[in-house]
Amino acid sequence: MGARSIRLLTSAATIFYEMASRRCRIGPGGLQSAGMQLSETVQCPFCGQGFELVIDTSQPTQQFTTDCEICCRPFEVVAECEPGEILSLDVLGG
Repeated sequence: MGARSIRLLTSAATIFYEMASRRCRIGPGGLQSAGMQLSETVQCPFCGQGFELVIDTSQPTQQFTTDCEICCRPFEVVAECEPGEILSLDVLGG
């Protein structure tokens, strides 16, 4: 391994350590704080079981499909957010 490779690995380790110590991550929109993620309890529209979802509040509007942790049926989640706050969270059955 050459000196340049060692410098690159050292730089990557330093960046990883700094991100971990600040509780940051790199997502689709770039570097994000872990404080932008909130957990919210939702109820499966099929079996009625409640469980927690983690919502990234740095994205103003989100729509995604997830599976129930109990009955494994897929359902749609629509979230409206402001940074650090969930404004609305809707669960839609298929």
